[in-house]
Amino acid sequence: MYRCVKSNESNGVIAIGIDENQGGQDYNGIGTWQDFTFSEIPQPTGDLLTYINDNEYQGSILKVVDGAVVLKTIEEL
Repeated sequence: MYRCVKSNESNGVIAIGIDENQGGQDYNGIGTWQDFTFSEIPQPTGDLLTYINDNEYQGSILKVVDGAVVLKTIEEL
């Protein structure tokens, strides 16, 4: 299981790590471990994957949306 860190300054995910029951704890003063866990790291699919490949854009951001980790491109944000 994985757990992510949400930035203290934005809604973005700044780190993902193996779950060690650290939910709600501080992450080096720059974020907080989230309370939820997930079993796999989201990968781009469908239209998003096509867009990334067509534009040779390999950068992406994992973001917390409605309590879940989702993949977003910078353009979508």
